[in-house]
Amino acid sequence: MNTPSIYHAALYMVVFGLGTTPILWMMKKVTSYPVLNSFRKFQKYLAHILLILGCILVIRSMGLGIPYLSPEFNDKETRVNCCE
Repeated sequence: MNTPSIYHAALYMVVFGLGTTPILWMMKKVTSYPVLNSFRKFQKYLAHILLILGCILVIRSMGLGIPYLSPEFNDKETRVNCCE
C-alpha cells in the first residue's frame, strides 16, 4: 500500500516470504520432537484458561471496587487542566 509501484510491492512480498521461510521450516521440525507432546496436552486446557482470563478482564473493566480485581475509577484524580 505504501510502495511507489506494484513492482516494489511484489519485491517486498517476495523478500518477506524468503525471510520468514527459515523460521516456518524450523517450527515444523521442532514440533516433531517428543518434548512437545506435553504442549499438546496443555492445549486441551488452553481454551479454559483463555475463558477465565477473559472473564477477569471484563470484571476488571467494570470498576466494581473489588480490591485487587476491579479497582474503582476516580475521575476527579485523573482530570488534567490544560491550557492554563
